[in-house]
Amino acid sequence: MRTESRRPAWLGWFYDLQIGRKQMIAMVVCELIPILGLGVGSTVVLVSSLRAQLLSQAKSEVAVTEANYNVKVNQMGFGSRGQSDNPVIVNAAKVSQQGQSLANDAQNQVKQILQNEVKARQIEYATLVSKDLQIIANANKNRVGEKIASGNLANLIKQSIAGGQQIKASEILSKEELSREAPPLSEGASSADALIRYVITPIKDPENQDVIGVLIFGDIVNGKLSIAENTLKAFGTGYSAVYLRYPNGEFALSTSLYKTFLNQQTDPQSRVPLPDTSVLAAAAQAKGEAVTQRLSIGGQTYTIAAKAVPNRIVEHPDGAIPVYSEDAIALLVRGTPEAVLDQVLSSSLQQEAIVLILSLGVIIGWSLLFRRTVLKPIQQLERATQDFAQGDRSVRAEVFSRDEVGQLTIAFNRMAENIAETEQILSTEASRQEHQAKEARALTDITVQMRDR
Repeated sequence: MRTESRRPAWLGWFYDLQIGRKQMIAMVVCELIPILGLGVGSTVVLVSSLRAQLLSQAKSEVAVTEANYNVKVNQMGFGSRGQSDNPVIVNAAKVSQQGQSLANDAQNQVKQILQNEVKARQIEYATLVSKDLQIIANANKNRVGEKIASGNLANLIKQSIAGGQQIKASEILSKEELSREAPPLSEGASSADALIRYVITPIKDPENQDVIGVLIFGDIVNGKLSIAENTLKAFGTGYSAVYLRYPNGEFALSTSLYKTFLNQQTDPQSRVPLPDTSVLAAAAQAKGEAVTQRLSIGGQTYTIAAKAVPNRIVEHPDGAIPVYSEDAIALLVRGTPEAVLDQVLSSSLQQEAIVLILSLGVIIGWSLLFRRTVLKPIQQLERATQDFAQGDRSVRAEVFSRDEVGQLTIAFNRMAENIAETEQILSTEASRQEHQAKEARALTDITVQMRDR
């Protein structure tokens, strides 16, 4: 009686496969699922970890950019603080405080001091201003007697006079103010609006410590590569820039350097802008916190970190106090190349591919061994069974091993021998009985003949 198969229909194809193929599929699935699972999982964890590390690294590197940005500011701060105690500068401020004009010799002496500061510190502005915001002397084009017209600079001067503290600030220098001062500009700078770093230092009367004027040092950022250059020297490659933000929210590139990671022998490129300024807009609102974003520059992906510079830093006896606002003027940018991350991922994928290939090699090797030690004996036993069923009673299966297949082969051989012996006995007995029957028939024939006589 034939019984109906209750195997699942969707597994019918697997049930009908040869044992070798079933074993191959089982080994491949059992080996590849853990390997691929661990590989994909480890890759995801590795990528996540490296990206977090890259974000942290980019934030640290933009802090280095900030330190490079502040180097010149601090130099101007030390220099202007020293000159604020210069008797010539103090005397000029006193004379102006009294409503008098400086003598030509005194005027020239003050101007020479300011010009020396400009040359020594490689800055553009050095100006002595009275409490009523009138220029007493300046290092560039003669502006003696002019009143400071820039609203932002005037406010900084008033704050410094009122508090008696040194103020460091980043401001927009209009092209009109730049034209009036006519300072010597660095190569690459233009006569358009520029980003300038101011240091306003109060000049105090040594007798009563009253503020009698201010000394203004200013360094224009536009066209100067030292900030970005020092950052690239520290890290070798990447992107470094300083941006100016206008009150309407637009951004203008002040200076930048870009050096590709893939070809470090090439010279850095200057004046390379960001393809997207949304990271700058976010940084301007972050009040000094670094903001990150992934961007493509020159066909390579970079993790960009942007940070706003304090609108002003007020020097107090207890230390410097940075003041941020949502209208940040200067923003620093550092781009960390992700090529290193790509190299690590590529190396990881190569290792996973090697493991996968080795695993497949092991699977194939074990499959061949399985085929030789299990499938081949079974196939030989199958052929022997078919030959035996077709009447070849001399066929025997070769015993390859003593495992279950070997025991089955031994059992088949024993069965074949028993059947052959049984058939031999039956054949002999049949022949004997046939011979006896013939003798009986002959005897009967003889008996009948004798009776007939």
